[in-house]
Amino acid sequence: MFKKFVWIITILWMGIIFYFSSQPAYVSRQESGDILAWMDKIEENEVQDTDNARVSKLQYNIRKFAHFIMYSGLGFLITISIVLIKYKSFVSYVLAWLATAVYGVLDEFHQSFVPGRGATLVDIKIDCVSAFVGVVMAVIVIEIFKLLKKRKKQMY
Repeated sequence: MFKKFVWIITILWMGIIFYFSSQPAYVSRQESGDILAWMDKIEENEVQDTDNARVSKLQYNIRKFAHFIMYSGLGFLITISIVLIKYKSFVSYVLAWLATAVYGVLDEFHQSFVPGRGATLVDIKIDCVSAFVGVVMAVIVIEIFKLLKKRKKQMY
């Protein structure tokens, strides 16, 4: 049951990424601007100001940070999903990273068809590095659980 739950969460996470990638540029700009306004970094009336270099830079940074969060999360989830099936070797970690990286590349390709959006090598790089971070985080969690399980066995 837990395995299915993790896979469902992983697929939903992929769907969330696809949803955000499907939004036209002006919607993405609005959402990143809303986050910045909520953080008191910009004023509400600056959200769609494309001529303001400071606002554009802040929105750019928010969107790149979103890539990091989404793809490190996906790397983490795919790693856990694969390991829960039965694969617990280095190869499974590489497979998880590759699967996440390929999803990032395909997602960038998908964005090239969205109005105002495009596929960029910068985003692919961020997605791949973020996927690696997520896989490493999952490996750390897995190793901690292994140590705790081993310690528990030694106690009994």
